[in-house]
Amino acid sequence: MRLSDNERSPSAAILSNAVGHSGLVAGQEIDLNGRAALRAEDDIERLNWLKTGVLFVACAEMGATFRGMTRMQIGHVRTFARHLGLAFQTADDLLDVSGDPAVIGKDINKDGDKATIVSLYGERRARMTCLEHIDEATKALHASGVRAAPIEALMERYLKNKIAFHGA
Repeated sequence: MRLSDNERSPSAAILSNAVGHSGLVAGQEIDLNGRAALRAEDDIERLNWLKTGVLFVACAEMGATFRGMTRMQIGHVRTFARHLGLAFQTADDLLDVSGDPAVIGKDINKDGDKATIVSLYGERRARMTCLEHIDEATKALHASGVRAAPIEALMERYLKNKIAFHGA
């Protein structure tokens, strides 16, 4: 699919804001040099937002923009993607402590002593946090007016069933 100039310009702005110094770059800086100082859930969620959530939101917002959704619908899509990104990162942190490398396809226990929702609250509370984000993502998805069933099926398969409850 070839994008017109009118479609490329907003997409470039959305993506550059997501990866710029107040987005992904800031998240990587905190992850590499400031993660040891994180002690509160809000700080960890901000890091997760900057490392992962901004990209989820940028992709979803670009899709909603291409589709010609209203500002209100795009706002719901952004909320959906924000919560999905936070659920994804929490689930990834859960897998790091309880996943089977043969099943998940990557090494585990790589977070070590890094501050995560799991290290802050334990696996049970982290699973609850992940499920809360999935629930909020689902509400926003429905409010956006998009066809939710295929996206819900993916969330069910990759977050709820395989990740969020692994080892429960």
